[in-house]
Amino acid sequence: MEDRPEKQPAPAHDPQQRHTDPMVLKLGIQYLVGTVLLMVLGPYLLTLSFLNDGKIRWIILIPAIVVCAGAVFMGFKAIGTVMRAVFGERRK
Repeated sequence: MEDRPEKQPAPAHDPQQRHTDPMVLKLGIQYLVGTVLLMVLGPYLLTLSFLNDGKIRWIILIPAIVVCAGAVFMGFKAIGTVMRAVFGERRK
């Protein structure tokens, strides 16, 4: 029978190693939930505005466009926040 080398013990915890920040991750998930809500509300309001005629169309259309733009902004902010929580601050 061959001599097998013994398994090396796992290295001790490295204090320099970065870990996920749970508070920032929670904030990022909250942004993602808000993004999903805006992604549902925006197209709904757009559809509602195009189904109506007259002055009410413009009253609904303008907030609908703002909500859609807010969904895009919140999406980028949410992804950035989750990435910051997982990978840490950006180094310069």
